[in-house]
Amino acid sequence: MELPLVLNTTVLSWIEEYFTKIGRAVPENIIRQAYFPAGAAILPNPAGTAPGCIIEKEGKTVVVLPGPPRELVPMFEKHVVPFLSKKVGREGVLKFRVLKLTGIAEYAAQERLQDLDSQENPRIGYIVKPGEVHIRVTAQGRDDSEAEQLVEEMVAKIEARLGEYIFACDDEEIEAKVGALLAARGYDIATAESCTAGLVAARLTEVPGSSEYFAGGVVAYANAVKEKVLGVSAAVLRERGAVSRAVAVAMAEGIKRLLGAAIGVGITGIAGPGGGTPQKPVGLVYIAVATPGGTEVREFHFPGRRFAVRQGAVNAALKMVHDFIVREKKQSGPGP
Repeated sequence: MELPLVLNTTVLSWIEEYFTKIGRAVPENIIRQAYFPAGAAILPNPAGTAPGCIIEKEGKTVVVLPGPPRELVPMFEKHVVPFLSKKVGREGVLKFRVLKLTGIAEYAAQERLQDLDSQENPRIGYIVKPGEVHIRVTAQGRDDSEAEQLVEEMVAKIEARLGEYIFACDDEEIEAKVGALLAARGYDIATAESCTAGLVAARLTEVPGSSEYFAGGVVAYANAVKEKVLGVSAAVLRERGAVSRAVAVAMAEGIKRLLGAAIGVGITGIAGPGGGTPQKPVGLVYIAVATPGGTEVREFHFPGRRFAVRQGAVNAALKMVHDFIVREKKQSGPGP
């Protein structure tokens, strides 16, 4: 921006105060955090030493923030959001929602929404993460009501075309949603995982209070474990292969039976980078959910590398559990 760096003595005093509180001298390399482009508006950082700043020049705005979330998030919410709200407020109100998808590649999602991509208000944007595609819908209106309506109308169109892949929205975490549903219905859940190696169990138990509904899990990488622990038939393994619908079903039903859980989840697939064939390529995953009413199994083809395939499989498995409980709740009528 062709602006000179200037020492901000106020920020320097904040840094000195911070290190005095922890009983240390100010490291020489930390002092540079007190230098800012001339004219920058300083954003205080009570959680660390590096303040943020806002620089405006020739109609352009640059917002600079520290990286660690515990410092970035409070600064953004307290200082940046009000600043942006005032700027946008000159022309109206800005609203947005984020839809989180799994089991579909970005290009495939874009193809289904091709006719909507050209719209300016509301506007669609895409963000790719390992095992996920996020679709961000942004709209600007004269007031909250108009902006919200524009967003919701677009979200409804996207849900109509991609609803089967949407597992969460905005800040929702699918494991927390599933946990709340399990607790409300009085169900417990058990997992049998091959290619995900315990990641479903880990995500479920990230939620506080998960001991109320998580019974346990088995990581069944070897076929011998699938046979001896989960009761998968040796004939099925031999004839269908470890990565197959039949094995996923047997794993889900086996763990449900073994731990006496209301719901059993079975996952088997090829996470890569090796092990794929033309018939069973990398990214192929079978997920089965055994419930009191029967067993559902689905075939998925997750894009990306090993980590993305595994994360996608976890999201898809949790979505299957979520969808089952929601359907059952609707069918059973009012109640918990």
